[in-house]
Amino acid sequence: MHIRKVRYVKGFTLIETTTALFIFSIFMVFTILILFNFVNFYSKQIEIQNQDSYVSEGMLIMENLMNGGDVEIKNGAIAINKNSDEYNLIQFDKYSEKLIVDYYRYNIKLTSNNVMFKIKNFNIVRNNNLVYIFITCKDGRRYMRCFILKSQSNQASA
Repeated sequence: MHIRKVRYVKGFTLIETTTALFIFSIFMVFTILILFNFVNFYSKQIEIQNQDSYVSEGMLIMENLMNGGDVEIKNGAIAINKNSDEYNLIQFDKYSEKLIVDYYRYNIKLTSNNVMFKIKNFNIVRNNNLVYIFITCKDGRRYMRCFILKSQSNQASA
C-alpha cells in the first residue's frame, strides 16, 4: 500500500480577503474625509491671511497718500489735494466691494487702483489732525486704523 502525502495549499480564503478589503476601505474613507477637512481648513486660513495682508497693504497705501497732501473727507471718501492740479480720491465702491484709489490731474481721471477687495463697509471719521478708518470685511472681520495727518504748517516746512 502506498501512502500519499496530502499537501495543503496555504493562503487566504475569499471571506478573509473580502473582510480585509472591507476594513481597509473603511480606513481609507476616514482618511480621505480627514484629508478633505484639512484642505478646506487650510484654504480658509490662507484666504484669511491673504485678506489680512490686503488690508495691511491698503492701509499703508492710504497712509502714504494722506501724508502727501491736504486731506478732506467728502461723502464717505477721502480727497487728497497734492497741489492745485493734482488730487487723489480714496473711495469705497459698495457694488464691487472694493476700495479704490482714483488719481486725477487737471480734473481728469488718469487711472484707478483697487486697493482692497471683499469689503462690506468702509467708514471714515476725522477729528482735527486724526483720521480713523473702520473697515468691515465681507466675512465679518473688522479693522480699525488711526492716521495722524501732517498739519498745514508741518507740510509747508517739510
